[in-house]
Amino acid sequence: MVTFKIDTKELKSTLKKMKLAFSGQTTKMRKKAVCEITIKSRQIEIVVTGIQYLVPAESSGAAKMVVQFFPFLKLLDSYPESILKFKVSNGMVEVGTFSFPAKTTFIENDTILRSIVLPLNYNDKDLLQLLIKGYTKEELEFNHISPAIEKARNELISNIFDALESLKQYGVTLEDLKKLVTYRLGVDLFKEK
Repeated sequence: MVTFKIDTKELKSTLKKMKLAFSGQTTKMRKKAVCEITIKSRQIEIVVTGIQYLVPAESSGAAKMVVQFFPFLKLLDSYPESILKFKVSNGMVEVGTFSFPAKTTFIENDTILRSIVLPLNYNDKDLLQLLIKGYTKEELEFNHISPAIEKARNELISNIFDALESLKQYGVTLEDLKKLVTYRLGVDLFKEK
């Protein structure tokens, strides 16, 4: 278990700034919005897609949790205390007297405390290039990015076969297209897993 204390006003202010990242998104997308919180010794790092903030905090150790952004923001709005006290354990987060399941809680060791860096309006190319940026399989899975990367990879392969169908009359081969995509992305998606 890891505990941390943070100034309520500062945390709420930071999250309200981050809320702007979701303006213009559909209700369905907003429901899926997650907030990644990395707890370090003297601060917490809060990340939503495209935005990262550091907020001073006191903690008893290192941990990482991923929570749904909008319910978390709504929960915090209901607390009048000037200092919020959190307890983070496997699969559960407590704030004051209220507890809720965390989408992911990681405490065992700090090997996956690195945040995944993506631009605010990321696309399939950005997702696929994460494969060459030194992230481990565990980091990608921990941050729930692996399914999106696999979907982007499948979409790319489908597009390659569509392009092959249109270009094969000009002598373009599947190998030609694989080489082009590998060169442009900087990652070989066609290696055997």
